Amino acid sequence: NVAFTGESNIPVDCYEYTVDMGEYQLSAGVTKAGGEILYLLSNNDVTEINLTNQQAIDAARAFLLSRGYGEMEMSFSSLFDGILTINFAAVQNGVVLYPDLIKVQVSMKDGMIIGMEAANYLMNHVERTIVMPTLTEADAISRIGGSLKAESARLCVIPENTSEYLCYEVRATSGADTFLVYIDAMNGVERKLMQVISDENGALVM
Repeated sequence: NVAFTGESNIPVDCYEYTVDMGEYQLSAGVTKAGGEILYLLSNNDVTEINLTNQQAIDAARAFLLSRGYGEMEMSFSSLFDGILTINFAAVQNGVVLYPDLIKVQVSMKDGMIIGMEAANYLMNHVERTIVMPTLTEADAISRIGGSLKAESARLCVIPENTSEYLCYEVRATSGADTFLVYIDAMNGVERKLMQVISDENGALVM
């Protein structure tokens, strides 16, 4: 059951609704341009956990695929109050597009999709012209410094101010700590260094 509640214009013009979906009550925003789901917000607490994290991730991925989002790469997830929040980024020709992010929230009780935040994806997602990198993966790994030990690397596009840069995302460790180092694939500049913080609820980057 869906009921219209009004209009808003942050961050874009949209129509707002309440959605009664069985035991879940959601708020939803639908863009006036294109009729895309801008957000879903749950008004419920989830008190049961019947799924594994992987089952919830699979449910979120299937939800996005069924709605035409194509190939998406999961980056991180976090579990709080019975709801798993999963960050996905679009993928083009094997390159992860971090500006094109979607967050999906899954009820760990029954796998229902009860939250979604798609503003970054809707405002940024276009087909990129991805040029061949000047640096090889080995070149990028050789540029990480200090006591960091590289574990893996992959190409991605990251936002910085108002621009985007093709980078190698190098996953590295130092002792018990894990880091993500973003090396510009064209000139070798270290554009970003982030630490991965993991606990029993999932992971985030700082």
